[in-house]
Amino acid sequence: MRALRAKRKAAPPPPPPLTAAELKRKESNDRLVRMSGCPLADGEGIMNFLDNRYANMDTIRCYLANLVGAVRDDPDFPQDVLEMYRKRMLRLIELIRQAYGSNTKSERDKKNWIDWPDLITGKQKCDAVGTLYERALFSLYTDSPPRRGEYRFLRVLKGVPPPADSTTGNYVVVDDDDNIVCVTLADYKTAKKYGRQTLHGDRFGEGLKEYCKTLMTGEYLFKQTQRSPSAWSQYVATVVKRYSGKRATINTLRKSYVSHLAKTRPDITTNQKKQIAADMGTSVAMFESVYRKVD
Repeated sequence: MRALRAKRKAAPPPPPPLTAAELKRKESNDRLVRMSGCPLADGEGIMNFLDNRYANMDTIRCYLANLVGAVRDDPDFPQDVLEMYRKRMLRLIELIRQAYGSNTKSERDKKNWIDWPDLITGKQKCDAVGTLYERALFSLYTDSPPRRGEYRFLRVLKGVPPPADSTTGNYVVVDDDDNIVCVTLADYKTAKKYGRQTLHGDRFGEGLKEYCKTLMTGEYLFKQTQRSPSAWSQYVATVVKRYSGKRATINTLRKSYVSHLAKTRPDITTNQKKQIAADMGTSVAMFESVYRKVD
């Protein structure tokens, strides 16, 4: 009898922990409810909020994808609202794909546009006559698919990697022989979506390796005065102009890289696009619709 009572009083087992995908959806949906002031079942309220708040189609598509993914197997969620979200999401995907084929350069793009081969020529010139500081910058932005401005926060770690569970800090990890092991990033624009990202050291050239030899472990690669977004963007544009003749911004470098890839590798697979987009800290939709430019 006592055993039966104890069994009745036993607490139910805890629910299984959320997977990374489920956690991402939950965070997105919680944020959407908090900002809109509407429950997810209020389809009209949610869509009015997204349409009025965001001009970027991919941002709205991401919110809807997380929403649909979270509630599609919920029998209590209104099916008509779910179907409305799904139809809108599919329509946005179609529009983004259409934009991929007709994404012409703006006048602003044309003003300081630089073709990727010309940028590589500028890098070669910098490697020949530039400072180690400049060579390291060129290595970061041309030896790997160019990222945004997160490199301005890079610090050197010699002989030891950052803790595996670390969610902050951007580092160049160097082994005891001064070889670049990896560049690992946790502080960047889309970190909440993608988490810590690690780029293998083999892709980076001698410019970054030689410069890191001159630094102590824990030391920042770039000056404090260049760590604000505007100062960093201006510095990158200045160095690019010094060796290539065009004052191209970081955003232009990203567009140039993706556009060059589309021209020279038309058979690139979806998985390859996903990997390159991840290396750039962006989505495939942004990769195809925003960064790819045609004349």
